[in-house]
Amino acid sequence: MKKIFSKPYWYLVFFATYPVLALLGSNIREVKSDVAYRPLLISILFAALLFGMAWLILRERTKAALVATLFIFVFFTYGHVYEIARRYGFMYYFGGPHVLLGVLSLVLFLFGARYILKAKNHANLIQALTMIGAFLTLYPLVQIGIFHSQQESAPAPLEAKAQASQGPDIYYIILDGYSRQDSIEAFGGDNTGFIKGLEDTGFYVASCARSNYRGTLLSLTSSLNLDYIYNAIPHNGPADANLEPIYHALLYSKVRTTLTERGYQIISFKTGYEWDEWRDADQFLYPRLEETPFLYPAIQPFEYLLLQTTALRPLLQNGFLAKERYIEHFDRVNYMLDELPKVASQPGPKFVYAHFLAPHAPFIYLPDGSINPDYNYYITEAGIGADDEHTRVGYLNNLQYISKQILPVLQQVIANSDQPSVIIVQGDHGYVSEERKYNILNAYYFPGDAKDSLYPTITPINTFRLIFDQYLGIPYDLRADKSIGTDPGRPYRQRIEPPFPAECP
Repeated sequence: MKKIFSKPYWYLVFFATYPVLALLGSNIREVKSDVAYRPLLISILFAALLFGMAWLILRERTKAALVATLFIFVFFTYGHVYEIARRYGFMYYFGGPHVLLGVLSLVLFLFGARYILKAKNHANLIQALTMIGAFLTLYPLVQIGIFHSQQESAPAPLEAKAQASQGPDIYYIILDGYSRQDSIEAFGGDNTGFIKGLEDTGFYVASCARSNYRGTLLSLTSSLNLDYIYNAIPHNGPADANLEPIYHALLYSKVRTTLTERGYQIISFKTGYEWDEWRDADQFLYPRLEETPFLYPAIQPFEYLLLQTTALRPLLQNGFLAKERYIEHFDRVNYMLDELPKVASQPGPKFVYAHFLAPHAPFIYLPDGSINPDYNYYITEAGIGADDEHTRVGYLNNLQYISKQILPVLQQVIANSDQPSVIIVQGDHGYVSEERKYNILNAYYFPGDAKDSLYPTITPINTFRLIFDQYLGIPYDLRADKSIGTDPGRPYRQRIEPPFPAECP
């Protein structure tokens, strides 16, 4: 055992791989594990390069490995230390947010390297570093393993048990963070042209619509399960914080299983968030470039998050790498816009779930659909250095872009469908301010007399209750339309949030 732990390359490998594995472990529900392959390889090659350079200078393997490990430690902790210091704001008094930390990092490395070079015996240090590195690396591996074992043991979705139904195609289109018209006006925006375009196309736009929850996970899970979280998901009371059954209920919802049983084809799009992707749908659609993350030509979001923890962070905030993270997001949204009309041409019946991460941050779009060249709009996603004006203008830019693009797409879907389709265009929550967080866009294309069942204050909880009752002959009573004040940390709370404004205009 002691002989193994005296090998210098072990701790170097551990410290090179730990940052990647730790980030993957903490975000394993958000991404697929294969997004970590490329940064893992690059990190190991980076460590090998550092070791080789140090060996050429020092001509001693042990010291070279220790110096390389020290550099890796300083390099990968830079972003974490920066984030802590930024939170308290004191670094801005020393010439800028990166000046003091850059100097301190250099001093730490030089003093550490000096100690390594002067020490006569490194055996204890090597053993300690190797054991620490092994433990650190093992922890995220256990996290990742537990997650995948839970996913494999989760109940499988229902298989189709009926011949193809004669029901209409159903499109559930989520425009993430799309606020209600009056909220947009209060934010200094104007989407009256979009609302009029929807109404002229045959949509009913609920003028006083609110979401049932203020965040994506709880909002979509409740709407797709036709009930409030505290009713739809078995739990152990308001203090229960277990999210596992909620994530599962989003992937294999009552809407999805009911329509599958009735012979519907399930079609879903990639969103970039693992917990929201119906990967085992009959068709799971995404740009072909994303099929092999290892060869993807741009920086992926996971890689960008990793780089934010490193000494390269200044380049990500205001350098040439600032927009690289969002190329994949940009391509994916445009792909969904292109594919939806094509999906409409496929034979039905089908249920199409399309979750657009727009107009929600990142605020990368200009109204014409091009990428905003000003990096100050990108950082609004994480709140790093963002100000209210960049948030406001960035949101309205995104909103203008997605509004302009989605309306002709909806018109093409209607034109390309063999029979009249049911289409819901809905915000999962509002965005513009906390008091208006529940105010959402909620628009319905209901062919026939079913449109008469809609009303101004309808919330997503009743969306599929109406669809199942009106179009599939499955009787459902409507639930009371309420907005629940809770979050993923307390998902089963039942506190009711009053409307804002109290009287919907």
